[in-house]
Amino acid sequence: MKKATTLLKILPLLLFAFFTGCTNESDTTMNAEESAVNNESEIAYRGSVWDGDIGTDEGNGNYVITASPELLLNDLNDILDKEGNSTTLTSLAIVKKKATNAIDYGYMLIASDKYETSIGVWLHLSQGKFSLIKGAASISTSCRGCASGCNLEYLLIDGQRIAYCNENGCYYNCTKTESEFF
Repeated sequence: MKKATTLLKILPLLLFAFFTGCTNESDTTMNAEESAVNNESEIAYRGSVWDGDIGTDEGNGNYVITASPELLLNDLNDILDKEGNSTTLTSLAIVKKKATNAIDYGYMLIASDKYETSIGVWLHLSQGKFSLIKGAASISTSCRGCASGCNLEYLLIDGQRIAYCNENGCYYNCTKTESEFF
């Protein structure tokens, strides 16, 4: 019994050493440099459609997308492809979300393939117009699982909106992925 307890204590350390011990430092540096260049070109590519207004609040919960839906869907599909979640997004909507753990409301632009994948980005509403939140909160969150669940939701933690995938019955394969957006 004592041997099993000791083994369970050192197993995480062994796994950590195994997965990090073979990293070639020059490869890591090169990958970081390549990543920075790729990130800058992605920002320039996305900038034109994401820099302006994304939509408007027409009142009574009616949110209209004013930016090009095709360009928005193309960018969100590209993000999913880079995450290894290749699909074809078919729907796009601005959705008002309520925090699961607090009285707080936020807006997300959510795209879905209507089967098992959705991806969302946070929006800011000011003077009836929606725009992309940039900076630290500028992260896309994707959920992939069964069609009846694995929906985007969020928690309010220390004033930050933290998106998560609500499994809603998809206990076996609901996964969440996050990517820097800007």
